[in-house]
Amino acid sequence: MALRAAKTRAQAQYAMMFYQEQQSILRVVQAYLSVLQPEANGRAAAE
Repeated sequence: MALRAAKTRAQAQYAMMFYQEQQSILRVVQAYLSVLQPEANGRAAAE
């Protein structure tokens, strides 16, 4: 029983780590796009 509980905890911790990694990637992409957006807006306004 203890082995099953430990395995379940390990799986939950892995899932949380994976989720946090995905959230970090999402934040980086959002920050990058927020930098590009004003440049794109400036080019669109110049046309």
